[in-house]
Amino acid sequence: MPFYYSAFGLELCVDRPIPGLRAAPDDSRADLRVRLRPDRLGVPDLASRPPWFASARCDTRGDPQLRIWQDPKRQHFWIRYSDGAAFVVDRWGTRIDATWPSTLTQDDALVYLLGFVLSFVLRLRGVVCLHASAVAIGDRAVAFIGEPGAGKSTTAAAFAAAGYPVLTDDVLALNLSQPAPLAQPGLQRMNLTPDSAQALLGSTDALHKLAPTWDKWCVDLTNGPFRRESRALPLMAIYHLADRRPALPGPVIAPLAGHAALTTLVAHTFANKVLDATMRAHEFDVLTQVLACVPFRGVVARAGFAELAGLRDGILDDLDDLDGLAGSASKEAGRACSTACTA
Repeated sequence: MPFYYSAFGLELCVDRPIPGLRAAPDDSRADLRVRLRPDRLGVPDLASRPPWFASARCDTRGDPQLRIWQDPKRQHFWIRYSDGAAFVVDRWGTRIDATWPSTLTQDDALVYLLGFVLSFVLRLRGVVCLHASAVAIGDRAVAFIGEPGAGKSTTAAAFAAAGYPVLTDDVLALNLSQPAPLAQPGLQRMNLTPDSAQALLGSTDALHKLAPTWDKWCVDLTNGPFRRESRALPLMAIYHLADRRPALPGPVIAPLAGHAALTTLVAHTFANKVLDATMRAHEFDVLTQVLACVPFRGVVARAGFAELAGLRDGILDDLDDLDGLAGSASKEAGRACSTACTA
């Protein structure tokens, strides 16, 4: 029995149910077919062949955590993780076969599938993905990027705690459109640390583990404290979260432009280390077009969970200054949502 889902602008047909994906109509619109086959996928022995890509990060044995090969006819990519999870992706990005050893569970393999593997498929299809979290403000989207630990998910969760719906977390797929790029909805969950959940929600009751062997936690957006946004929305602005500084009186927000803006945005694209020359050129073209019509802002804020409300309000004020569409009306709508959610 097939299962149909939507994520990142893709329509998926899967042979097993996948938690975290939004159900789609049961019809023939699926443009990506996925098979989940534990211990049944015929991935050849590739150890003797040099990989097309090998990650710099290694496991405890010194082996690359991720390696990718292409078959001799360049029709498929073989993706293998050092823990045994493996995926075969056709070069058109229309089919994924997944397998994993008995030492892993399906949930373990899905962490890879719903993150890097789907983002790689999107790259093959010409879709650029930001390593970002995004929320809906009115009928438009605001994205947050930054280095690991900068607080992308936590900042988005601070907006969600005030009633603003979560559009996506971790992977933000962008489709060029007029007058602004469309930000696609992602998974129906949000990654959050126990400390962040405690600070924003007052408890960790809403958290559940992403997978048995992963020390990562998430919040269900379908039945939890936060709302989700299922529409693709025009991108209103992108905020780059820089290092926190305890001595600041409040958040400092300033425009980023020119070469510095482009190089910063390129550094925060998803799956950016596995691009060939054609894909890299396409990425530069897409991001140049994004920067031509979407404000890109740098943010330096005070450290600490107690400063999240001030950071959120500072960004809302900045959006108000940008074009007035996320001003007092949007703030009042968000506060009304927050009141309704907590009533």
